[in-house]
Amino acid sequence: MMKAILSGLWPTIRTLFESRAALMIENLALRQQLAVFRRQKSKPRLLPRNRAFWILMRRLWSKWSS
Repeated sequence: MMKAILSGLWPTIRTLFESRAALMIENLALRQQLAVFRRQKSKPRLLPRNRAFWILMRRLWSKWSS
């Protein structure tokens, strides 16, 4: 009985954590953008480490361009 209840709740619990993980990744991306904008007063230039960050984000986060 308990196993049936837990197996029924597992998809819901997993969805909650996936949503939180997606939100955390989006927050990380926005913080990185702010760091670049604060560093530059004119058009921001991306350093190699910034490019590497966005390459990683593109691979991990399906909504990176939005």
